[in-house]
Amino acid sequence: MSQPSELKRWQDMLRQQKQVNAWQWLTRIETAADLPELVKQEYDNLLRVLENTIEDDETFDLAFTLIQKLHPFVVGYADWDRWLTYLQRALTHSQKLERSQQHARLLELVSDMSYLAGDWTQAKSLYDDSLKAYEQLGDLHGSVSTLTRLSAIYASQGKTQEAIGTGSRAVQIAELTTNPTMVAHSKLALSQIYYHAKFVEQSLTFSKEAFALGEQLGMIDLVDKALLNIVACEISLAHWEEATQAAKVLEESVAKSGDIRMLSQVRNNLGIIYFQKGEYLAAERAWDDVLQLHSQMQYPAEAAAIHNNLGKVYTKLGEWGTAEQMLLEAVQVYDSLGDLVQWTNTMDNLADLYEAWGKTAVFQHTLQQAITRLSLVQDSSLILELRATMQQRLTASS
Repeated sequence: MSQPSELKRWQDMLRQQKQVNAWQWLTRIETAADLPELVKQEYDNLLRVLENTIEDDETFDLAFTLIQKLHPFVVGYADWDRWLTYLQRALTHSQKLERSQQHARLLELVSDMSYLAGDWTQAKSLYDDSLKAYEQLGDLHGSVSTLTRLSAIYASQGKTQEAIGTGSRAVQIAELTTNPTMVAHSKLALSQIYYHAKFVEQSLTFSKEAFALGEQLGMIDLVDKALLNIVACEISLAHWEEATQAAKVLEESVAKSGDIRMLSQVRNNLGIIYFQKGEYLAAERAWDDVLQLHSQMQYPAEAAAIHNNLGKVYTKLGEWGTAEQMLLEAVQVYDSLGDLVQWTNTMDNLADLYEAWGKTAVFQHTLQQAITRLSLVQDSSLILELRATMQQRLTASS
């Protein structure tokens, strides 16, 4: 009869050792002078700690804290499949323990993974559930966070009014909390929504407000993101000198931080500046660099944008076959993501290619294909505008 009790004693000792080890790692994270470097060096060890604590009732709070700390880094590393498994296990355990607050937050993080993977239908459904959970808890911070993500999904679907309305609601709730950090994040998100909807002046206004708040609060990451959006707005307004200067400053800052995704976005903008100035070979080099950076990441929408940009530059250089390959790849990705706005823009660029190539029949067929698909959409003013422009272009070519 002594063997079972001896086994249990050793199991308890092992469990206690794992708990002590986990708390030591959490202390290291919370006191790290350079947290990004610590996570980079000890990434696998940290995941093992999470593995040992995620389904232990006594250490679930610790596991949840670890998840919160590690989530931004894992997103940057694009280790999404493994991370999603941990999130789902934690989500299930939070429900078992009846931890409503933690359950709502974990639900939001699971939603993030669907959003990043481009599965916007699934992401929207999960964010809706997360928003309901936050509202029931009276958690304004969680509500703002989820609303900003929902607004981004609406924007990607071409639902401009829903996107702006949802993003504006997030800003209003954030301002009610009088939390400047939350206000800064919500204004940055709304600036991105306005930019996606092609309301550039409004986007620039909110970007500058978010930038100013970020500087006051010492939020370097938010400052960089706001500056990235400012660069994009200046490009859209053809303010080339302002855009170039801001992009160079941002490139230097981001290169030091080691944020590959942000660096790719900055260099993408530099490529756009070169393209608009007619420096096509410089644009090609910049976008080729970005494409190499994307080989280390899993952001299908951003990779599609680079293929689209390269398609445009190869059209200008008269490299028809390469341009067609790049644009068709972008069309396919945007189609799979359900991003009708970017799909339409890329189809328009594809039409540009065929027109320049002298393939009139294919040029007309491409426009007609886009118009036919867009005719099924009735609730997006932006898409209706794009369709009308393409129809005018098709009519003029007949």
